Amino acid sequence: MSLIKDQLRKEIRLKSSTYRCKEKEEKIAEHLIESPLFIEADTVFLYAALKSEISVDKIAYQAEKLGKKTAFPFCEDRNGEMKFYFTELSKLKEGMYGIREPDKKICEEAFFTEKSLCIVPGLAFSKKGERLGKGKGYYDRFLMQFSGKTVGVSLEETVYESIPTEKHDIKIDYLVTENKIYKTSKEE
Repeated sequence: MSLIKDQLRKEIRLKSSTYRCKEKEEKIAEHLIESPLFIEADTVFLYAALKSEISVDKIAYQAEKLGKKTAFPFCEDRNGEMKFYFTELSKLKEGMYGIREPDKKICEEAFFTEKSLCIVPGLAFSKKGERLGKGKGYYDRFLMQFSGKTVGVSLEETVYESIPTEKHDIKIDYLVTENKIYKTSKEE
């Protein structure tokens, strides 16, 4: 299974750069910001996007503007341990894997509630809630305990009928693309 997922990651990385554009990322952000998912959230768990990921910066700035708490991940180690810390996007600094992350020495560890929203990165998603990440398992471990709503952000071109999964892979609740918001059928 791991070899199939690795091959799919290579294919998606090759083609996704041709699909990406600022206008599509803006539409994704607008769809989410205008949705009850975002409006009703008390805390928004975000990520600092790498080049291969959809930027969620606009979502972070809007959450901050509305007085919502924002939290970003910190990779505790190279074994998949990740925690979120309350901070603002502008206060992130480069950390492990070249990813912008909070300074955990000065930031409070984030807690979540049922009203929290976690925006989950991925290379590709399915409408059933399956996600193809980078393969290290950081988000799957975190999402096992997360009790709020989860949403993936993706271009329509990287939404597939299905994605190969393993028993430890955690599905998302919603998927937002430049065209619409999908309620996933993650129970299947």
